[in-house]
Amino acid sequence: MLNKVYQVPYGTKDILPGEMKRRRSIENAILDVFDKWGYEEVKTPGFEYADTFGSGLKDNDFRFFDRNNNLLVLRNDMTAPIARLAATRLQQGEGVKRLCYLANLYRYEEIQMGRQCEFEQAGVEFLGAYGAEADAEVIVLAAQALQAAGLQEFAFSVGHVGFINGLAEEAGFTAEQVLQLKDCLRRHDAVGLEELAAQANINEEIKQLFGDFLFLQGGVELLEQLSAVVKNETCLAALQDLRQIYTLVEEHGAGKYVSFNLGLYRSLDYYTGMLFEVYVPEMGYPVAGGGRYDKMMRGFGMDCPATGFAIGVDRVILALERNTSDEYITIAMPKGKLFKKSLAYLEKVGYAAENVTEDSRKLVITNEETKVRFIIAKTVDVPTYVEYGAADIGIIGKDVLLEENKDVVELVDLGFGKCRLMLAVPEKNLRPALTDYAHLRVATKYPNCAKAYFNKLGIQNEIVKLNGSIELGPLIGLSELIVDIVETGTTLRENKLVEVDSIFTATARLIANRASFKLKFARLHKLVEDLRAVLNERDK
Repeated sequence: MLNKVYQVPYGTKDILPGEMKRRRSIENAILDVFDKWGYEEVKTPGFEYADTFGSGLKDNDFRFFDRNNNLLVLRNDMTAPIARLAATRLQQGEGVKRLCYLANLYRYEEIQMGRQCEFEQAGVEFLGAYGAEADAEVIVLAAQALQAAGLQEFAFSVGHVGFINGLAEEAGFTAEQVLQLKDCLRRHDAVGLEELAAQANINEEIKQLFGDFLFLQGGVELLEQLSAVVKNETCLAALQDLRQIYTLVEEHGAGKYVSFNLGLYRSLDYYTGMLFEVYVPEMGYPVAGGGRYDKMMRGFGMDCPATGFAIGVDRVILALERNTSDEYITIAMPKGKLFKKSLAYLEKVGYAAENVTEDSRKLVITNEETKVRFIIAKTVDVPTYVEYGAADIGIIGKDVLLEENKDVVELVDLGFGKCRLMLAVPEKNLRPALTDYAHLRVATKYPNCAKAYFNKLGIQNEIVKLNGSIELGPLIGLSELIVDIVETGTTLRENKLVEVDSIFTATARLIANRASFKLKFARLHKLVEDLRAVLNERDK
């Protein structure tokens, strides 16, 4: 009889006795800080009616039906459930309500370090209070909770939705342009922001602000500089709000942890004012985040201002285990056609080391003098190294960046390695329109980009994933069409394939890890400025 090994579901894990003891100690330390500040612990169900989350429902939610065909959702966020609880169960009494929680949440994620489908958060919701005092309180509280958990080196990145909205107002953006702006900020896409600014009919000072949105980072002096440039009242009010918050945070002794990032825009859309993320050197992504959300309670029939934050308990534990802070800039270099030019451009701005070659058996090469470290990686792996924080920056084609869809900062369009992703079909099978094909079976090594393209057109399709020789697909009947990268089109012509549509053009991009972009901002900002100068000289 074979012994069956029982596994846990994808994205979950068992916690064993020793690890659980350490975890409970950290959880209790965080909750003790919440308690000392007067926050009362609450607990909500592990799943809610879908209506509770409203527009907060995401594609990666776990959803199911009960016996009465009501759509239910495993909670993906604690803010909406606590808003529901407060509006329906805690209406009695006047004044503010300070609530806290420790809860498991659920999102279908590609499993990565610090990301599981089931994860734990500890957080607070401060209900009923407007103004800088409440926002400062949650920042100070978050700092003290992280210290109690055992973290000593961390940085708050603080922004304001009002500044983003005000700058869009000042530029006279249409609703569609505002959506484009926020999408670029959400994706940390500096190249997209430059392109958006270039298309806008606005004065040069404001255009420069849009182009440099992700680089609007610094201390209180940044707020003063921006106040001298912008004229919009919403922008000025946001900057004043941030000044007041900082003053109050500083009075509590936590000012040393805070700096400003006016290009910060979190993935959750309910924020209305101040918002923040917290980074540590050991992790490539935030360990905590929060902000003000004054309109959410209206969805539950209660007009109530609110602010709060959540700490990723699993990420805090992982950061405590790693403890790998260093002063190097680590660069992920792509093997293949981009390698030589990538290295040449980096050398022009002082990022070099001896024996950095594509075929080197040594995969990590360090320049101790300049504190630069090179990783020689397979092209498709570069975004992963950068997203995880194994590399601070990397160079990769836009095609791979879109296909892999990693959460990184896109800093500079380097302009070389130009190619395009296109749709092609054998000459003999060419039809007047895509809809004339009975069934679209498409061979590609870019399945995500291909699906997005056809879905946008509303065309049904079947994707056949290949890793090479994509042109072979329609020649042997494996597929009707192909989606692939081309530079000159020679291979297409030799195999009697005709390009039907160009999907997008791709060039090499400099990308950065989110935490590195915050914690090593000065060095990375200078690198970007130096590269821009080199590129401007090249393009003259």
